[in-house]
Amino acid sequence: MAEYFCGMGEWAVGQAGDILCARGLGSCIGLVLIDNKKRMAAMAHVMLPSSNGKTDMPTKYADTAVNFLLEQLRKNGSSMDISSKMAGGAKMFNVSESSLLDIGRRNAEALENSLKEAGITLVSKDVGGSFARTVTFDVMKRKFLVKTIGRGEVEI
Repeated sequence: MAEYFCGMGEWAVGQAGDILCARGLGSCIGLVLIDNKKRMAAMAHVMLPSSNGKTDMPTKYADTAVNFLLEQLRKNGSSMDISSKMAGGAKMFNVSESSLLDIGRRNAEALENSLKEAGITLVSKDVGGSFARTVTFDVMKRKFLVKTIGRGEVEI
């Protein structure tokens, strides 16, 4: 059993017994792709909605993270029967909801579009608000926990 911590723009693939974690998610999103047939999952700590053609850190961006994680799952023997969960995407600055500076909302929308394009079901999400989150995914139990100061811990 290992615990993999995904820092900003980082990713990890875990097997049964592993814990995947992304801490301090403000406008960032912790995305997990879950193999529905095998005890395997991949997590990314997504920071920004668009890569604008950059290829250096694919899981840093919502428009490239999903396909990169799918590739990593495939390389690790996934059944490729995949579903997803995500949390984060807070509005950390006092800006209008239509503002380009509402990075959290834009991250969530971009990830939902990428998941839809890839044909992956988004099973549950906890996005928005104005508070930071920490997420953990227990690959064996398929348990996605969202921890928030003042809101406690919820499973989605």
